[in-house]
Amino acid sequence: DLLQETADNGGFDDVAALYGWVLPSPLDEGNWDSLLTNFPQVAKLTNIQCETCHGPGNEHNAAGPDASKIDISLDEAVCGQCHESGSHHVFPTQWKTSGHGNMRVRGGSCSKCHSGAGFIDYADGETELRGSSKITCQVCHDPHSNENSHQLRLLDDVTLGNGVVISGYGYGQLCMTCHISRRDAETYSDEYHSHYGPHHSNQTDMLTGNNAVFFGLDIPGGLHSTLMEDGCVSCHMSETPGEEEPGYNLLGAHSFNMSHDGVDLTAACQTCHGIFESFDDFMAFDDYDGDGTVENYNTEIQGLMDQVAMYLPPLDDPAVEVTAEYTVMQLKAAYNYEFVADDASMGAHNMKFAVNLLNATLDTLGLVVGINDVVSNMPKEFTLKQNFPNPFNPSTTIMFGLPSASYTKVIIYNSLGQAVRTLVDKNLVAGYHTYSWDGKNNNGSSVASGLYIYRLVSGDKQLTKKMLLLK
Repeated sequence: DLLQETADNGGFDDVAALYGWVLPSPLDEGNWDSLLTNFPQVAKLTNIQCETCHGPGNEHNAAGPDASKIDISLDEAVCGQCHESGSHHVFPTQWKTSGHGNMRVRGGSCSKCHSGAGFIDYADGETELRGSSKITCQVCHDPHSNENSHQLRLLDDVTLGNGVVISGYGYGQLCMTCHISRRDAETYSDEYHSHYGPHHSNQTDMLTGNNAVFFGLDIPGGLHSTLMEDGCVSCHMSETPGEEEPGYNLLGAHSFNMSHDGVDLTAACQTCHGIFESFDDFMAFDDYDGDGTVENYNTEIQGLMDQVAMYLPPLDDPAVEVTAEYTVMQLKAAYNYEFVADDASMGAHNMKFAVNLLNATLDTLGLVVGINDVVSNMPKEFTLKQNFPNPFNPSTTIMFGLPSASYTKVIIYNSLGQAVRTLVDKNLVAGYHTYSWDGKNNNGSSVASGLYIYRLVSGDKQLTKKMLLLK
C-alpha cells in the first residue's frame, strides 16, 4: 500500500523492481504470458482491472461495500472508451451501423432477444428476464469470463420451434440463439393466428432447411449449412473493406451488414461463387420462376413468392393478407410465403431450399385452387391425395377432388378394417376439398399409434389410401 501511495504510476515500478521484472525489449509475443506466469504480482498492476469499467473502488467500498456506489452499465461507451480509438479499434463505430445497434427494444416475453439485459439473464439461466435495454457489446461478450473464445457469452446448442436441435456452427451458435422462428410450423399453421408467420428472423431455420411446412415431402436444401464453419459469423462478420474502399466499417465485422447504402459485401461469397461486385449481379442457376428469363437469385425468389401470393386470397393479387377466412391449406401455404419473406435473405442463406419449398407450396396449392385455372377451380377427375404430413402426430390433412356435386363420405379405418371415424358424410359441391383429422375416433377419444386407411366414397366411385399415426 505504501509503494502505491508514493509512486506516480500506482506502484508498478516499485513492485516490478521488488520482484526483479524488467520491461522486455523488444515486446515480443509471449511477453504477457511470461509476466502472468512468473510475476503475477506485477501482472495485477498491468491488467485491466475492475475500476477500469466500474469506476473508483473506494466509492464502492466506503460503505462496507455498497453495490449502489459501483458503476454498472450496458452502455457501449463503457467498452468504447478503449475499443473506439478511431483507427485500430473501431468495434462500436461498426456496431452503431448495425441492426442490433438500432433495433427496437422490448420487454416481457420478447426480452430474451429484444433486450440486452434479458439476453444476459437468459444466458445465466434466469427465469425472470429484464426488459428494454439495447443489444450492446456486453450482451454478446462476457467481460467477466473467458470460458469461450472471444469471451462470447453463449455457444450452446439451439432448439428450433419444432424441437430440432442445431449444433456445430461455431461462433454462429450465439447468433442462432435468437435468429430462429418461435413456432412449430406444422402445428402452428393448422389454424389462424394474428400476426401470422414465423415471427421474423428465422434465419437459422432457413439456413439449416428446417421447420417450414413440408406437406409430407422431402425438401432438400443447399450446401451453405455444411460449408459455413461458423454459420452466420462466416459471412456477416467477414473482414470489413479497406479504409479507402466503399463500405469501410459499414459492412462485415461488428456491423454484421452484408449490404449498406447500395454497397454489397461480396468478398465472403467470392471464394466459392467467383468474382462479382453486387448481389444484383449474382445470377441464379436456372429460371426458377418460369418467366422465360434467368435473372439474379433474389428476383427469381421474388417471382416464386409472387406466384404463391397470386393463389392466396385476395386471388390474383401479389399481396398476402392472412385472415381467419383462410382454409388450412391456405394457412400452410401462407406460412411458407412468410417463412421465405421473414428470412430476409431472398434465398442467399439457402437458395435450393427456398426454391424447393416455394415450388412444393405451389404444387400443393394447385391441388386446392386449380393452379392452371384459378377461375373454374374444378378438378377434371375423381381424386384422393396422400394425406400430409405422413407419418403424423397429432393431426393430418386429407385432400380430395370431386368433378361434380355428389353425396360424399370419407371414413377412416384401423388396420383391422374397423371404422373409427367418419370425417365426411354429406352432399358436397364440385371442387377441391380439405379436411383435417385430429387422430380421434367418433367418441372423441385419441386412437392408438398404427396404420390407418382412409376411404373416399362418392356415388359409385371409391378410392383408398394408407396413413401412419406415430405417438
